[in-house]
Amino acid sequence: LYLQYHGMVGVAMPIFLLFGLLLMSFHRKRSKPGSWRERSSVHQQDLVDPEIRRHHLQFNAHLHSRFANQRFVQVDGEPGYYVAFSYAACKEVMNDHACFSSNPFPDGRLVALNTMSKADHSRVLRYVHKHYTKDALEELKGDIQEVIEKCTSDLASGKVDGVKWAQRIHMSGTLARLGLKASWEKVDEIVALNDAMVALVAPLGGVGLPNERLPWTWSFQVALGLIRSVPPLLLMVAKLGVRCTWQIIRPDVNILNPPRKPRMGLWWKPELLHLVPRYFMLLHHLLYEDSKDGPLSSLREGVASGDLSLAECLTLMVQLMVNMTSANALCSLLFRLASEKEAAQKALRDTATYGEAFIQEVLRLDAPLQRNPRRCVKQPVAKGKTPQDGPKEGSQVLLFLGAANMDPTVFNQPEEFRLDREEQPLLTFGSGMHYCLGSNLVKLEMRMVLDHLTKFKSIALDDHYERIADVDVGN
Repeated sequence: LYLQYHGMVGVAMPIFLLFGLLLMSFHRKRSKPGSWRERSSVHQQDLVDPEIRRHHLQFNAHLHSRFANQRFVQVDGEPGYYVAFSYAACKEVMNDHACFSSNPFPDGRLVALNTMSKADHSRVLRYVHKHYTKDALEELKGDIQEVIEKCTSDLASGKVDGVKWAQRIHMSGTLARLGLKASWEKVDEIVALNDAMVALVAPLGGVGLPNERLPWTWSFQVALGLIRSVPPLLLMVAKLGVRCTWQIIRPDVNILNPPRKPRMGLWWKPELLHLVPRYFMLLHHLLYEDSKDGPLSSLREGVASGDLSLAECLTLMVQLMVNMTSANALCSLLFRLASEKEAAQKALRDTATYGEAFIQEVLRLDAPLQRNPRRCVKQPVAKGKTPQDGPKEGSQVLLFLGAANMDPTVFNQPEEFRLDREEQPLLTFGSGMHYCLGSNLVKLEMRMVLDHLTKFKSIALDDHYERIADVDVGN
């Protein structure tokens, strides 16, 4: 029978196989949980929903009204995940290094400065900290002012949009801090490469999209991305060495056995894989490029002494050059100047009196990093709580920094943009050991941008503007 009908069998078998795979894919689809406004829970879908990122103020306010007095809220549909959103709970977690690690991955991979253990953090930070103090950044004002004037001229004439304007300002400021200058073409290239690294590594929404949502045919896209990355990877090995390349790429934990939580964007963005070796080779070139006495010089000394490995150094440079959050801050400043008319008029008319308050409110309501992950390494026990309450060892906790800045027990009428607030420490840049190294640079850029924009008669939004929601580092 087979010999007689093998032609028919040859056609039918792939059809049945395809049908079976499609059926399996259909059964894997998760039912939609409904609108977050109508539920008394936080669902996994809320964490990756682009509409919630577009309307972050409403969702942050919803957390406080729906879950008042709760330290941690368990996430439905994502076992082992919790959300902390109050000011007190977020600050407590960020400063409790015995119970919570800032490194969400438990597999021993090389991590950036903001997720290092206390010992490694102290060892690495001393090479760069002195270059990012307020006093040290004063010498960059001339370079930053020149960039702001050029970028804003392009924005006013319509050559670039608000996002490109913000990206170029901050990346140019970052390069200036490193003692480097670059053309717009090179600046745009570095921004694109840096954003690609964020898209591949950072879990979307703090949790990452479930890989089972991908169609079975996507495996071919991943295979194609891996094949395409082989030539630049071989060049990276030749330039940086096998050991350094392995420590950075770690195919054993990134590709062969990726973490189940949080889920990285690697499987969703395989077309970006070939950019990873290219970016690290570019960073290696910048590290050993002639530059003034600054962070790069200090890092070279650390590598030469053996105190820093080359892989640690290059991974640190990735963090120093992360552009997305800082560009978010500048975009939000521009947005608020155009939308908060009364407050903007005061700030632009009298920057000495109202400038800092305006910037503070932008950073409070539009925190450039809305969510920050922590991994529970030891179950915390609060006063009056049993050990069973809240996250357990191995759980992931998402700190909603934007929501913490809207805590009604700390900020009166938190949803309003006000210049007369009593100054309260924000959690925008974190708290404790992992307080953002680049916070002084971002604040300096925001203040200089505000001063420069006083020269314009008006700042208005195009009718077709939209808040970007398809890329994020938790915002």
